[in-house]
Amino acid sequence: MTCSDPRSKAYLKESVQCYKAGAYRSSVVACWIAVAFDLVDKIRELAALGDKQAQEQISRFDRIHANNDIPGALAFEKELPSMALNKFEFVSHLEHLDLIRLVEDRNRCAHPSQVSEDQVFEASAELARLHISNSVRSILSQRATQSKASLSRLMGEMESRYFPTKSADVYKFLMAGPLGKPTRSLYRNFLHVLVIALTRHEVTLNRSRASHALVAAKKMHPELWQEEFPVVAQKLVSAVVLEDDLAITTDFLIFPKDVNTWSYLSELDRLKFTNYISNAPASLLGELEYMLDLPHDHPLYISAKARMDKATIEELKSIAWPFFIPAEAFLRTLKIYSQAKSFAAANEIGKIIRGQMTELFKPERFLKDFLIIAKSNDQILGSNELPNVLKSFASVKSIGLDQVLELLGEYGLSVDIT
Repeated sequence: MTCSDPRSKAYLKESVQCYKAGAYRSSVVACWIAVAFDLVDKIRELAALGDKQAQEQISRFDRIHANNDIPGALAFEKELPSMALNKFEFVSHLEHLDLIRLVEDRNRCAHPSQVSEDQVFEASAELARLHISNSVRSILSQRATQSKASLSRLMGEMESRYFPTKSADVYKFLMAGPLGKPTRSLYRNFLHVLVIALTRHEVTLNRSRASHALVAAKKMHPELWQEEFPVVAQKLVSAVVLEDDLAITTDFLIFPKDVNTWSYLSELDRLKFTNYISNAPASLLGELEYMLDLPHDHPLYISAKARMDKATIEELKSIAWPFFIPAEAFLRTLKIYSQAKSFAAANEIGKIIRGQMTELFKPERFLKDFLIIAKSNDQILGSNELPNVLKSFASVKSIGLDQVLELLGEYGLSVDIT
């Protein structure tokens, strides 16, 4: 058994013993007493942590006890299921229904109850076993975590200096706190806060920490994740309409990769973001690097490539790429280069190509394309910058001067680069 409260554990043990002895009525009654004590102790624990609602209820409970107020005690006991759901969020709505059934069956078992005029109520083994199982799983084994207070604590920890920076450490850290055994409400609200942080530009919560926490939340409670995250993600992503928020959310559609938010979106939201990316502002072009790294049949890749195919030379020149210049962006520069209508334009774009090559992954992939373009445009062939671009290709270790010279001869080009 994973029940921590000594009194509750004693009554739970009695409930199990009654069940084994076939005294199913007594088993159900003892089970409710264990739950009632546990709920009161959980409220008392929250009161000790400064929860005002909990302090009010414990003060009321202590007055009832001190005054031997039987009607007050009965009223307090009757309100416990409602408190557990509405005031302190110890249980979910479904767990609250199980709690109500336990109270109703306890009343049938503890009081003279008749099914009909000649038949009394009989508790079955299945009924007693069900209540014991539900009580241990939903209440007796759970920590005293009230969603609002616990969420406030989690947010405070995430914004503190001691919050871990590595994904594995974030998992361990969160597992040791309220999120280790969360109520459904706490888990849902935590996901809500994290998704807001990853889709809204005005939120101050560190996005890297939010990403790590989101991955940890999925790993910690996969069943809860499948039930809660799709609803939270769809709701919050659908509400994104501001330009700054759209820009931030495009990143969240694919990162963290372990979350894969894109797979949870509705068709309408997918259409919204593919259209946005196809017409993305210049300030967002650098972020397209991540989408251009997706499989080529992915809708986000298709949209990112469509936008890159429309990029101007001024836009391409000003992009600050996070890592490498995507092949699609370099090919777009070459396309514009091939259309140069003057020596000046060829020289200007040639300088841009040389600058891009320092951030290009495997430049050797583009040498032949470049030579075909140079051969087809007299403005490029006669430009002063052409030899310098070819020298840049020759300086790449995987290419070298000899290969450039060999290809120049193969394409019938005479350019002095020695």
